[in-house]
Amino acid sequence: MSRLDTVINQAKRLNPDELKVVSEEILHILKLVNNDSKTTTVVVNSCRRCESKNIVKFGKDKNGKQRYKCSNCGSTFTETSYSVISNTHCDINTWRKYVELLLNGSSLQKCSEECKISVRTAFIWRHKILNALQKDQENRALSGIVEADETFISISYKGNHKNSKNFTMPRAPYRRGTDSRAQTGSRACVMVAHERNGQTYGEVLGKGQPTIAMLSHAFDNRIIPDSIVISDKAIGIKNYFSRFDNIDLIQLMAHVRPKSMSSPPEVKGIYHIQNVNNLHNRFHRFLRGYNGVSTKYLNHYVNLFIWIENYKKIENTNLKTELLSYITSSNTHAKTSDILDLPAIPVVA
Repeated sequence: MSRLDTVINQAKRLNPDELKVVSEEILHILKLVNNDSKTTTVVVNSCRRCESKNIVKFGKDKNGKQRYKCSNCGSTFTETSYSVISNTHCDINTWRKYVELLLNGSSLQKCSEECKISVRTAFIWRHKILNALQKDQENRALSGIVEADETFISISYKGNHKNSKNFTMPRAPYRRGTDSRAQTGSRACVMVAHERNGQTYGEVLGKGQPTIAMLSHAFDNRIIPDSIVISDKAIGIKNYFSRFDNIDLIQLMAHVRPKSMSSPPEVKGIYHIQNVNNLHNRFHRFLRGYNGVSTKYLNHYVNLFIWIENYKKIENTNLKTELLSYITSSNTHAKTSDILDLPAIPVVA
C-alpha cells in the first residue's frame, strides 16, 4: 500500500471536525512560498485571535500591511499578528537571515553579528521559534509499524542562577569526572516514536523512567488504531499499551545478550527498533553542537531536531522557506517571560 493510500484510509476514519483541521492544514501547505526570493505572504482567512471566519479588511498599518477586523471578537490584526515575529521591530529580511543561521546551527554570537541584534535577543528569538515548533507535533499521528523507545539526557541546571528568587539547586554540583548517569533521577527522559518510513514524534516527558501518565501524554490519540508498536522490554510501555485492543505491541530485547551492553538489539524479521535507535544517536550528536543544553530548554531542541527530521524527507521542500512561513503564519506567539520562566525540568504529567 502506498503512502497516499495510507493517508486516504486514515482520512476516512476522521470525524467532520478533524477533517476540517486536516483540510485547512493542506490548504496552508499548498500556499507556502516555494521561491525563496519572493516576499513571504500569508493568506488570512480567519481571525488570528478567535479563529472566526467573519473577518473584513480594515485599512493598512503604517508599513502598508493589510489590516483585518474580526466581526466576532472585534480584534484587529495583520497577517503576522500573534505569530512568533509579532511585536518585534525587525523586518522580514532580518528574520529570514536569522532562520537560515538557526538551521545552519550557528552560534548566538554569529546570529547577533549577522542580524545586528544583541546576543540576548538572538537567544530569545531562538527559543521563541523552537517553542513554536511544539505545535507542529501536537496533531501528528503515527500509523503502520511504529518504533517507540526512550533515550536519556543528563539533567543540567545551566541557566538557573544560584541567586535566583524562584530556584534552589536541588543537589550538590557535579565535579569534573562525575558520571551523572550513576546518579538516581539525574536524567531527563526523551521519548521518540518513529513511523516506519514516515513521520517522527519526540518530546521530553520528565525525569527518570517513563510512567503511565507520561506515556498517556505522549501516545493518547497519537497512534492510529490497527497499528503495530515495537519497543524494548520496558514495563511502562507494556502496561500502557496493554489497555488497547486495537494496537498490537511487540517488545524486543534491547540487547541479544542481556549481560553485554555492546551486543546488538534483538531482531524478529521486519520487527526491530534500529531506526529509532539511530534517531537517538543522531539526536545526541545534534546536541553536541550546542555545547551543553540546559534541561530547561531541552524540549525546544527536541522540537527542532524532530521538525528537521520530518520536513527534510518531503521532496522539493526548502527548510528555510518552510520554517519562515510557519513562524509568520501560525498563532504561536510567546512572551519573553514565557521563555525565561520555564521550569528547570519539563514535566508533562
